Amino acid sequence: MPEERNIFERRPGLTIIIFLFILFLFLDFIAGLFLIKEDYQSFRVQHYYYHHGLRPNHQAFARWSVNIYPFNTNSLGFRDFQPRKISLKKNQRRILFLGDSHTEGVDLPFESTFTGLLATKAEQHNTEILSAAAVSYSPRIHYLITEFFIEKRKLECDEIYVFIDISDIQNELVYEKYYPGKYNVLTRLFYNTRNFFFRNSFIFHSVKKIVTERGKEKFYNRIAGGKQEEKKISETFSADLYYSFFTHFDDNILLANPRFHGVGDWLYDREFKTLAMKGIQLGQENIARLNEICRKHGIRLTIAVQPWHSQIKMRKTVDEYVESWMKFAEKNDIGFINLYPLFINEENPQAVIKKYYIKNDNHWNREGHQKVARYLEKIIWN
Repeated sequence: MPEERNIFERRPGLTIIIFLFILFLFLDFIAGLFLIKEDYQSFRVQHYYYHHGLRPNHQAFARWSVNIYPFNTNSLGFRDFQPRKISLKKNQRRILFLGDSHTEGVDLPFESTFTGLLATKAEQHNTEILSAAAVSYSPRIHYLITEFFIEKRKLECDEIYVFIDISDIQNELVYEKYYPGKYNVLTRLFYNTRNFFFRNSFIFHSVKKIVTERGKEKFYNRIAGGKQEEKKISETFSADLYYSFFTHFDDNILLANPRFHGVGDWLYDREFKTLAMKGIQLGQENIARLNEICRKHGIRLTIAVQPWHSQIKMRKTVDEYVESWMKFAEKNDIGFINLYPLFINEENPQAVIKKYYIKNDNHWNREGHQKVARYLEKIIWN
């Protein structure tokens, strides 16, 4: 009886093919190790459920204005002091902060942001502070994040604070047609594998870069209405993220209108007032959904509204935007915080902006975050 041979002995060509494939992968990943360079936004990743987020357990450096600053995340993909494991079960009072780039704290290390400042003092109050905020978030994403972590992953918390500003009006319109992917093992495996290869495979990374650049160019043309002037978006705002942020928005006429991108003035512009009201309506519908989840799990919800330069210059502590959210919160038995009076008072508006905001930017600087943190301390630990 002839001696049995294994498949590799019977098919030596298969052995060569497998060997070459393994060698190819090895060389590809070695090339990726030396040739793939992280930029100041590479910690931002697409997410199959809540559109985009932050890479979990990651240490990086970020840039927003002229500053380069450390950017760390924990196991949940939330900004933190350093990478660390976060238990889904709480062992003390836990507060979750949701918001956009203001709450993420662009241009500053985490310990200088208002969430970081609160987290520093939280331990003495037997409290844990988590910040699930990121650039370009709005009520639609806040709702999906809450659904993902509270409903799907069973994250326990006692309170959620949602920070809202005028930019959410535009964000809600562009996210209106965004729907999350299915929450199952296969979807997670696919996205995790894809992200792993994009980060480590030189070939996958290079192809993605080419596709991204072509996508950005098409997006710039949509914004410029086909005109050939300068169309670049600053790297500090993450051009990759910015163009993907509009993936589900198909109104090229609006995109080509420069005033469409000046969202801070929509409520005061006759042409954009209707769009502004629609954005507010969409936002409130999504916060209502978020509130349903909170009630189901016994979580206390609070909304906080913060001003941009345009609101500070108008010198109204309660404008139409604040009033709409104040009435919504009261109707739905949701806590409400108006941050406008912190920055709108007897002081000259230009002096306030210079003192508390990044130069030529609607985001708070170090002093602005300290001011917000001091105010919130009295509310959270009163």
